[in-house]
Amino acid sequence: MRLIVSPVVPNIWIRPSDKRKEADIAKRLLSIPDGDHLTLLNVFDEYQNSTYRSNVFSPLSPLLTEILSDLRDRKWTWAWKNYLSARSLAEAANVRAQILRIMERLEINLVTKSYKDQTKHHMNIRRALVCGYFMQVAHKNGPGSSYLTVKDNQVRPHS
Repeated sequence: MRLIVSPVVPNIWIRPSDKRKEADIAKRLLSIPDGDHLTLLNVFDEYQNSTYRSNVFSPLSPLLTEILSDLRDRKWTWAWKNYLSARSLAEAANVRAQILRIMERLEINLVTKSYKDQTKHHMNIRRALVCGYFMQVAHKNGPGSSYLTVKDNQVRPHS
């Protein structure tokens, strides 16, 4: 489900002109060589994990406002230190929350699986992406020709 959220937010990378080298290093540390979708997923996971707390607080707790503010501040600090747009990441988290609510309303179970082998995990994510984007797959009939969709041979202009 996190894959749905990744492409719907604006650019997450911040590259200030006076700190380009540091920003490039931070981006390299968060990047996954297997592609942009996996990189965005990794960044989102790290962003979510940057505020992990083992304590569970009651919604009626008088400290709730302070705790939520502290969590938000930690996420913004983590994003800033890693040259990421906290606003874009917060927007992605908001979209994810909306999708979870829709799934709950439609009684669709959220199934997660943890992998010890990241290579297998990344391969399964790429498979899910291909399945989801399959209707957009096109092929070229020859040099100078247009692309035809695999699904129904619709013509797509080449660029």
